[in-house]
Amino acid sequence: MKPLDRLAALMKGLKRILLVGDTATAKTSMVHQASKSLGWDLIVFRASLCERVDFSGAFVPDIVAGVTRLLPMELIAMLKKSTKMTVLFLDEIGQAPTEVQSAVLSLFDKGALPPNVIIWAATNRVNARGVTTIVEPLRTRFDSIYEMPSPTSTEANSTGTLLCSWEEIHQSWRNWAMNEGYPAEITGFHAFTRNTVPSPLWAWKPSLDPAVRMPDFRTWESAASLWADGWRDFTTYSAVLGKEVANLFIAFAALKEGLPTPDEVWADPDGALVPTSLNSQYFMAATLCGAAKKKNGSAFMRYIVRLDKQIELFAGATVLDREVEAKPQVAIVSACAEWQPWFIANQHLFRLQ
Repeated sequence: MKPLDRLAALMKGLKRILLVGDTATAKTSMVHQASKSLGWDLIVFRASLCERVDFSGAFVPDIVAGVTRLLPMELIAMLKKSTKMTVLFLDEIGQAPTEVQSAVLSLFDKGALPPNVIIWAATNRVNARGVTTIVEPLRTRFDSIYEMPSPTSTEANSTGTLLCSWEEIHQSWRNWAMNEGYPAEITGFHAFTRNTVPSPLWAWKPSLDPAVRMPDFRTWESAASLWADGWRDFTTYSAVLGKEVANLFIAFAALKEGLPTPDEVWADPDGALVPTSLNSQYFMAATLCGAAKKKNGSAFMRYIVRLDKQIELFAGATVLDREVEAKPQVAIVSACAEWQPWFIANQHLFRLQ
């Protein structure tokens, strides 16, 4: 089961989930995507910035009644009255003081929140700076705890249960980036380097030097924004991704020069230029995977069969994944006449991807 599908299914089943992982491993993003796929509301509490009263309420004197009342804070009061399916997401719970974590326990009590509100949370690992621990009574309130993978994660070296493999996260991110309209220079770069160690997509590690930059899901979001704004120089991207990855990315992006545009491929899929280098073919495949729509699905299929076999398979599998993961699901190539015979002829080779 794909990671986003697993999270959405657990959410729909009203399970309370805790996600654990290193910095910038898309924990919060995955929860956002899962709730969006279900059409649920998402309320985010950055627990590291909260105080005890945010969850347990504040004591307010009732002079007329001669008593002191415990009143909930506004957002908790709103949740108590809500009727729509809602995820209360406690981000950075491991950085919250112990008294705050203890106050969160009250939200798990029966009747504290209506049945349409479920609690999810995320935390970095305990050995990360600023993360102490999660108090045991709170940790045991969650139905399941999943670790977010990194490029070196395996079930053997992980202390808990991985949500999925790094390869699945990498592929899911590429599909998401294409559906979000990320430039082909970025999605193609990550398709080409998907097996590279260390990974250019995520290579975060603790550093005491505030000038150090390294690639992760957040920094690539910044890179995509800068590219959309027209920035193309090495200095700009080294300040975002670090010098080594920026150098690789800029070199890959330069492959665009002289290649046909998607519109040129759609107009003449049988005659449009096919580059000879595999790097450039990956660039073309990623460009077309991101640009393909139902109206040009036939042209897409006719062009990719002219590519190197491994890249042809990558392109076909990637665009199909885009269809499946798009919410709502959209047909791109599966509705065209060329798809079924191609899929039947090549399905036994998909394991090479």
